[in-house]
Amino acid sequence: MEETRETVMAAVPALTLPPPDIARLLKKFIPILISMLIPPPDPLLDARHRLCASEPVLWSGRDVFKLFCTHVYSFYEITGESPDSFVDIVRNVFEFQGDAIPARHLLTPNNRALLFLIWLRCYPTYHMLSSLFNISVTTVKEELSSLIELFHVYCYQFVSWPTVNEWRQMLNVWQKLPSAVGAIDGTSFEIYRPQTEPQELYYSGHQNDAQQYALLPNIAGRELPFPEECALLADKIYPNRYPIVTPFTSQQINRETPQVRRKYRKYNRIISSHRSIVERSIAKLKVYKTLNSIWRHPRSMLSTVVEITAGLVNRKEHHE
Repeated sequence: MEETRETVMAAVPALTLPPPDIARLLKKFIPILISMLIPPPDPLLDARHRLCASEPVLWSGRDVFKLFCTHVYSFYEITGESPDSFVDIVRNVFEFQGDAIPARHLLTPNNRALLFLIWLRCYPTYHMLSSLFNISVTTVKEELSSLIELFHVYCYQFVSWPTVNEWRQMLNVWQKLPSAVGAIDGTSFEIYRPQTEPQELYYSGHQNDAQQYALLPNIAGRELPFPEECALLADKIYPNRYPIVTPFTSQQINRETPQVRRKYRKYNRIISSHRSIVERSIAKLKVYKTLNSIWRHPRSMLSTVVEITAGLVNRKEHHE
């Protein structure tokens, strides 16, 4: 009887414990209930569909030009143009559309041109431009594709090969090299080489300046007329034949007498000082990050972008 009484007395405290905390119980079981009502996203979905599965994205466009045009220096840094010169470019660029039926755009002409110049000058990603202008990434791609054609048509007038008479007017500008009328040089661009896409669309190997020069149309030929009495300065990697004039090589200098060596070295310094003009021109192009960063687009677009950039630089110099 006493053993039974002890067992009962020991069981009484267990039966009389206080009920569990209701808040803690709900905190534990509410996530389980929610997971039963709303299943977790499919792990095979990408981040975009996981984050935006239930929220439709509405793109209405943003007037970025109105925000930036009052900050003149910042506007110049991101576009390379002042607000006034930018408005002049916009007016001229969209005049080249002619009588074509205008398509519907979320952005105004000012903001469309601003998007293109920001891409050209700063080379941001499509997602950054999408967030800045409040348009979709697809719209950014479509706008850039159409604007490249419009700007190329407009800027092409500022990039042209001089006529024979224009070349002859440049004679005697450099007194120490009276027959030299200009300089020629090249620069390299880094191109992203994809791992999955067909690489020939993006990358074809490295080519130096001499190889690129060999691919040019024949200077002094039908496509690029050039007078016989004129010459172009270049560095040692170019072929030393008409119409190119290059410095003496170290082997040529070492074979001569000390007096002739001094003469050759002086001649090389003169060529180097006059060739700096083309180095400065390349530096002006490289201010645009599309030409000073790893190119992430098909290489067929690169030549068009170079011509657009050169046209914008030449236009600015003509108006100064």
